[in-house]
Amino acid sequence: MAAARATLEDIRFQPQAKVAERWPSLLVIAGIYARDKYQCRYCGEKVILTPVMRLVARLFSDVFLDRSRLSGQWGP
Repeated sequence: MAAARATLEDIRFQPQAKVAERWPSLLVIAGIYARDKYQCRYCGEKVILTPVMRLVARLFSDVFLDRSRLSGQWGP
């Protein structure tokens, strides 16, 4: 058993430490949206800044579904 453990120790997987993701500032993100004329660069669909969409969803909560309160009912 000790020999097997020693062999496994030699090939043991060492997970890499996760590095915290850094997102650009809201000002930079807003600049990118403006640069792209508020359109998806891949499909051309119109896009809305996430903070603006959150505000609209809060103001019109009877129309917009608040996914944060679903607790995983429909997807992640």
